[in-house]
Amino acid sequence: MVMNRIMGKEAKKMQDYAREQIERAERRGISFPEDVKEDIFRYADLIGEEDKVRSLVRNLARATEASQEERVNDILYGAEMEIRDLPDETIGRLELLCICDCVKKCAFTD
Repeated sequence: MVMNRIMGKEAKKMQDYAREQIERAERRGISFPEDVKEDIFRYADLIGEEDKVRSLVRNLARATEASQEERVNDILYGAEMEIRDLPDETIGRLELLCICDCVKKCAFTD
C-alpha cells in the first residue's frame, strides 16, 4: 500500500515534469504531435530521470523546429531502445527504485 502511494507520487511528479518541458517548448512556438507527446510521457514514466526527459524534449524540439522528421524518428527510436534496455519494459526505473527502497525500509524495520 505504501509502495503504491510512493509510486503514484513519483509517477505524477515525472508526468508533471514532462508536461512542463513540453509546455516550455510550446511557449517557444514548437508544437509536438500528440503521438510524440505520448512517447515523451511514456519515456518519462519508464526512465524516470529528469535530465534524460529534459534532453529528450530539447532534442525533439530542435528537430521539430527544423522540420527534420527523420531526426525526430531517430530520437524517438533511441528513446525506445533505452526503454527496451530496462530489465522489464513494463516496469520502469522509478518502480524499480521504489521497490528497492521499500525492501530496504522493510528489512530495517523488522
